[in-house]
Formats: sequence, structure tokens, C-alpha cells
Amino acid sequence: MRSRLRNPSYFGELLIYTGFLALSIHWLPILFLGAIIIGVWLPNMRPKDKSLSRYPEFAAYASRSKLFIPCIF
Repeated sequence: MRSRLRNPSYFGELLIYTGFLALSIHWLPILFLGAIIIGVWLPNMRPKDKSLSRYPEFAAYASRSKLFIPCIF
């Protein structure tokens, strides 16, 4: 998984929260999760990538892996 995804812990949390969303059967938790993804997770992922970009092999790694969701984003 690590070779395809740069932030596996965020993806794991997304799967857990998606399970809770399925159990709640309500639209409001979807808004909260979207706000957390946009407001907290993505802003924390970008600086991490920027700091790792100083290593020469990071460009190749970033080109073959996704930021957050495997095969999508």
C-alpha cells in the first residue's frame, strides 16, 4: 500500500469514518467529514510533500503514488 499511497493513515481514517457515515444514514456527518478533509487533512498533506520534495528520489515516488486515495487522488 505504501508504494501506491503517500498518506496511508489518512486513507485508513477515511475508511473508518466512511463506515460511521454508513451507519448514521444522515447527510450532516458527510458535511463534517468533507470539512475535515478540506480544512485539516489536505492542508497538512501539502506541506509534507513540499518538504519531502527536496530529496531527488521523491519526484519519481510522487509520480507513481497518489496523495490520498489509491488510484484516484
